[in-house]
Amino acid sequence: MPTAQQEKNGTFTGRARYKFDDLSRPGFQTRKQAVDWARDVEKGWKNNGAPKGEGPTRTSVSRALLEMALIQLPFKKGAPEEAKRMNQYLRLAGMPLLWVTDLKPDSGEASDPAEPVATAEPDVAEGLDSEADKAVERKAGALHCKVELVSAVEYDSRSQGAKGGCQRSDPQSESMGYRKVLGAMKMSDVRSQDVQRLIDLRLEEGSAVQTVLHDVAILRELFNNARIRWNWLPDKINPASKDCLRLPKFKNGRARILSPHQEERLAKALLQCYDNRKLLAVAWLAASAMRCEEALVTIRWGDVNLEEGLVHLREDKAGGGREVPLTNQAIAILRILKRGQPHESVFGTTYESLKAAFRRACERAGIEDLHLHDLRHWACTSLSILLNGDIPALKKFSGHETDVMVKRYVHITPRQARALVSGERLVPPGEKLIEMAIEAATANLALTPEELSKARRIGAQLRAPTKPGRPVGIPAAESNVVSLAAFRARAA
Repeated sequence: MPTAQQEKNGTFTGRARYKFDDLSRPGFQTRKQAVDWARDVEKGWKNNGAPKGEGPTRTSVSRALLEMALIQLPFKKGAPEEAKRMNQYLRLAGMPLLWVTDLKPDSGEASDPAEPVATAEPDVAEGLDSEADKAVERKAGALHCKVELVSAVEYDSRSQGAKGGCQRSDPQSESMGYRKVLGAMKMSDVRSQDVQRLIDLRLEEGSAVQTVLHDVAILRELFNNARIRWNWLPDKINPASKDCLRLPKFKNGRARILSPHQEERLAKALLQCYDNRKLLAVAWLAASAMRCEEALVTIRWGDVNLEEGLVHLREDKAGGGREVPLTNQAIAILRILKRGQPHESVFGTTYESLKAAFRRACERAGIEDLHLHDLRHWACTSLSILLNGDIPALKKFSGHETDVMVKRYVHITPRQARALVSGERLVPPGEKLIEMAIEAATANLALTPEELSKARRIGAQLRAPTKPGRPVGIPAAESNVVSLAAFRARAA
């Protein structure tokens, strides 16, 4: 039965009731407006079904985040990062924390819809995490990870020595105190002013703009999920919507291009790595325009077709597969590598390992503010020059879906633009690095077995740690890349 109650300020609050749930909304100017609103809400509940679970008036933000995580995170590639942000609310609320374990891409688990989505305590699993909700997510895509609920003590114990963990801000900060208040609010009570307050506090404390926007995105997804999946707050405007908030502007455009001399220094520094396939992996990223995860984790030797110059990507960032054309330089790098079994990774390394080696190489070369992802910018810029600005063709290489995203990765300098109109030879970014990598690898193939054995011993001596008591590294037998000229000069 819809009702209306007059408040002290003269406005009216409408209240709708259906079975064991009720929803109220203040601020109506007349009693009739409040009753009409409540009647429409009750009618919607009767036609579309009652709200799931305990409803928005009895469920806190933290609890709703936990319920949403158990349903959605197993099917998301970015689940580890999202879990860290959700865990901030859960830890402050004294609730179990989310522990995410990636499923191995070659184990077959990621495509098995019968695998359990998440493991949870009985009182949590019996809430909104229904089998129907799981079925919806299974239909949407394959499993990427396993989600467990663990205590804060166990979570901290597992996090020691592991990659990542719960993002821990200063517990005494004002934003953390307000986050605790926001997490304890009922879903029906959260307003856009509450979310804006959290944004302002985070920015005042010096948090990065992108970090703040990610936090808001989690709340925005929560309220969208509550309305669509749980039939909560059908007429309420999402309090984390961009239209309701004053969000900081984030400029993610980046153009970090090295000179040929800097590329040469970087290549020489990468040659000093313990596993010199690192140089070929870096050169591949600069030549192929593929994402790091695609090149290092997704593709296997069985996906490579050198005759046609294509790589079959089983799953990209958008969730679907695609055929990736290869440049001549990318094909040359793959021909140098020893082809493995169809299920084996092409470069035999992980993103974290290559990232650490790349960072150390940059330090040795005296190059600052350069990241692995910048190589994708290099490749897109180089391809745009090679393709004479053909955006549709460039998108086939990069995998971007929109022209706007492609243009964000292309950086033509004024000197390069001048070279285009004057007919001068234009040196694309990454060309020197790729040439040195191929030259060094080709030199390695030209060595005789005796020279190669001696070169590996010399390489181990050159890369031996200077700290006493540490063992000398032994280069991998099949992956060491040695410059023929440098070797013979040293061995002479």
